[in-house]
Parts: sequence; C-alpha cells; structure tokens
Amino acid sequence: MRAAASSRCSSAALAAPTTAAYVPAFAAVFRWTVPFMALALLLALAMREKPLSEEMIEVAKGEAEIPEY
Repeated sequence: MRAAASSRCSSAALAAPTTAAYVPAFAAVFRWTVPFMALALLLALAMREKPLSEEMIEVAKGEAEIPEY
C-alpha cells in the first residue's frame, strides 16, 4: 500500500514542472496562430469565387464520367 502512495506522489511531483512548462508554450503558440488565422480568413473572404466548368457540373450531377487528365 505504501509503495502505491509513493509512486502517486512522484508522478504528481513530475507532472507539476511538466505542466508548468507546457502552459506558456501553448499561450505563445496561440498568440502567434490567431493573427495568421485572421489573415487567412480575410484572404479567403476576399478571394473571388470561380464557377465550375460545365463539364464538372455534369460530373457532379452524375451525368458524365470523370475525365482523365
């Protein structure tokens, strides 16, 4: 019984510094990722939509076979 309690204490003692190291890393990654995601969203919204060709519309409807390019 005593061995199990000591192993729990050692794993908790190891988890604290590991968790303390991950928290700032996640915050830094989040701070760098959010501006890039916002820029990507703005670029996606600014892009013009290019309509499908008539051939691809027929393929989507199942009226034609997929062409081999």
